[in-house]
Amino acid sequence: GAIPTPLVFELDPNTPGVMRELYVSRMPLMREDLVTAMQEAGVDNVQVYEAIIRDPVSGETHTNYKAVNIVGLVSALDRERADIEPDAPFGDLTMLLNSAPLDEAKAGDARLFRLQEKPSMIVIHEAVKDFLQARGFDNLTFTDPSEWAG
Repeated sequence: GAIPTPLVFELDPNTPGVMRELYVSRMPLMREDLVTAMQEAGVDNVQVYEAIIRDPVSGETHTNYKAVNIVGLVSALDRERADIEPDAPFGDLTMLLNSAPLDEAKAGDARLFRLQEKPSMIVIHEAVKDFLQARGFDNLTFTDPSEWAG
């Protein structure tokens, strides 16, 4: 079915603070300038939807965000080096990973993707990370996949 727009999200009233560039909720929310910078860095596999973020405490409404759907899963986990929970079924996409080192050859030149073995994990190419940091997006947190746990 069609996705209603704008999509409406609410900030957590228990987490006050400055508005961030990126929120990862049921669908990632990116500030418009971050979406533009990602596209300039070569990311071309995102669907972008109008979004509104409401602050339930102040009543403020933020309209400078987009809801983003990252299209495509990439199977790039280096299973030889991955630290996988021993009880997790090996074919299970919800496997528990204590670390998720990637096989860069499998990732190819993908700039941004979700990891097929763990779809909640969003992977960004180092060149895009460097581009964003050079543009001053310094509130984003990047974790090396081999150090990621989740």
